[in-house]
Amino acid sequence: MNPRARHTFLAAAIGFVVFAAAGSLATYLGVFADAGAPRESEWQRDFWNSHPKAEQAFEDENWKKAERFYAEVERLLPHDPTSRFQRAMALANLDRTDEALEELRLAVEFGWADTERLSTDPAFVSLRRHALFDRLLDLAKRIADESTVVYVPKSLDPQTPPPLIVTFHGLGENPHRHIQSWTAIADALGLVVAAPRGLKRTGGRSDVHSFGWVSESKRQGRADLTPYRNRLDESIALAKQRIGIDETRVILAGYSQGGVVALALLVDTPKRFCGTVVQAPAHLSRTVDEWKQAASEQKTRSYVIVHEFDRLRPAGEEIHQAMSRAGFDTRLELVPKTDHELPLNNDALRLGAVRFVLGLDGSPP
Repeated sequence: MNPRARHTFLAAAIGFVVFAAAGSLATYLGVFADAGAPRESEWQRDFWNSHPKAEQAFEDENWKKAERFYAEVERLLPHDPTSRFQRAMALANLDRTDEALEELRLAVEFGWADTERLSTDPAFVSLRRHALFDRLLDLAKRIADESTVVYVPKSLDPQTPPPLIVTFHGLGENPHRHIQSWTAIADALGLVVAAPRGLKRTGGRSDVHSFGWVSESKRQGRADLTPYRNRLDESIALAKQRIGIDETRVILAGYSQGGVVALALLVDTPKRFCGTVVQAPAHLSRTVDEWKQAASEQKTRSYVIVHEFDRLRPAGEEIHQAMSRAGFDTRLELVPKTDHELPLNNDALRLGAVRFVLGLDGSPP
């Protein structure tokens, strides 16, 4: 079985749970791709051409090759903590100490929180003599305890309450990684972003930085929204502590599984939000009457982004249609030649989406 098929098969076989230390990468993008699909994005092709080679070289302790291939993975997934950590190990084994410390710094900033491995892995013996290493270890300990991350642009005027985006990450991600894909939008539009952490870990014992939103609590046959509401309330409260926000302009956002959480919360309490931005969302089971009831309470704006080759594309299109029929002011954008991934023009996509939701694009209300 070729590497791509092996990764896809294993991920599917255990229900999209991360299956190895670097498996969050496969969960992040690969489990929805058909291993033999001819409609493959360039991004997917490049990933599957580099990631298995990086893993194999790492397993073989061929540090030079591992470093080179993980550098290619980083080009495709610049905010992934696992590939940053693996490359840091390769660089440390090559005695490239300064570069290894920089990679390790980025790994921790993007959510790597395995303090035990940081403290004991023999690859980092030489790095532990540096003061930066101690600071990174302390940061990793703090990150392990954080359930919400808030980003506030430095240019914000504290006297003018800004809009807030509460964004829910996808399966196998973490808030420190996820929020990186929103900082450019926050800087451009002058808004605050809060990213809560998923309810439970999705990785193995050694993977402490991958989370998902599956709730085991049920109510009337559906996931109980109470844990999601709690994460949402915590995010809003933390943002208000940091700078204060305009509570009439709170946007829900989410990617993949996180998009479902955002939409479920919108239907639950629509009056709290001015709109939603969801990208590659999975299926949301809500009746026509439920959508109509939510729209009757507040006709928020919604922007749905789907990817041409993504198996979840029909779910996103169905959500857009249901919201439109219910009376929401909603738009659908199809990103051509992309799969379950973050496109290279993702900042521009999300910037346009948020401008629409906030009414900054000149479109009539």
